[in-house]
Amino acid sequence: MNPSMLPRLAHSCFLTKEPGPAVPPGLRPKPLLKAFPSLAALERRPLPIDPGRWTPLGALSLAAGEGLVPSLQGSKPWTGRATLRFESSEGQLTLLPITFGGEGPAPKSEEAPDPSLPSLTQGLDGVIAKASQDLTVSLRLEGDPGALLLSFARRSWEQGVEAEDPGESATLPSFPHRSQIAEGGDTARHRCSPTSLRMVLEGFGQAVSERFYEACRHDAFDRFFGLWPQNLAALQGYSVTGVLQLFSSLAQAKALLDAGFALVPSVRFAAGTLPEAPLSETQGHLLVLRGFRAGAAEVLDPAAPNPETVARRYPIEAFAKAWLAHRGAAYVLWPRAWGGDAS
Repeated sequence: MNPSMLPRLAHSCFLTKEPGPAVPPGLRPKPLLKAFPSLAALERRPLPIDPGRWTPLGALSLAAGEGLVPSLQGSKPWTGRATLRFESSEGQLTLLPITFGGEGPAPKSEEAPDPSLPSLTQGLDGVIAKASQDLTVSLRLEGDPGALLLSFARRSWEQGVEAEDPGESATLPSFPHRSQIAEGGDTARHRCSPTSLRMVLEGFGQAVSERFYEACRHDAFDRFFGLWPQNLAALQGYSVTGVLQLFSSLAQAKALLDAGFALVPSVRFAAGTLPEAPLSETQGHLLVLRGFRAGAAEVLDPAAPNPETVARRYPIEAFAKAWLAHRGAAYVLWPRAWGGDAS
């Protein structure tokens, strides 16, 4: 489908069967919209009503080197799957399906993979543009979510990181300390994402069972717990919600932390470049960022060998490079009971 024939998609898109229902306030808290103004431009689209069929939602443009990562939040708990696809005149590229409300891991797709787009690289969680292009975004649903809030995070996938002092955090939230290593099992070293989310959920007063890890797992690859949208889908049974955002500065992070949000950044660093880290190097690892104090980033790193050593202090410049130079991705999490701008 020609993208020029479709309406443009904003960074926030509310999909409903009827045009009347308002976005639940708890899905759009004001400090989040202030930190990421692009999300404030909310558009409405009809929710796809044909189960299993692809429905074009709209068109968007990506600049060369720009990455795009989606988040899906349901207005109520539901059981089913949601899959996004990007198309241009060159072909199409389909992301991994996201399962909501399942008891076990998200299953592999049974259909043959779509041909890739030569000018679009597929990451596990989104896409990166090799060249400027216009894309059609389509959604396929299996099940009835009632309403979905689709949000897009985007920025240049690689960026320079300037020296920055975000200032002292107002408070450092208290979260329980969990070590993915100490919890053991064959999959322990792969569970940084759900272990970090569990610390946040428990810090927000939620009781989390071991089934949470299975809800975060995706069968696309062996022992695969790190698909960001699937981890967010696993939150729907809790009174906490969140989106994936791509940060460009520590100041953005501090503003949200000071407002009471929880952040779970994805870091990437070469050998010896993040002092005091339990991992010597990584191509991708998630941890909880508590705040900034005395020239350091205060974190809870689930890769520590035991709960007593989970709390770490990383030099702020080294942490900024590990987080913001590549992607700058982080879960932004908050209690659903919070109010917000439901425009």
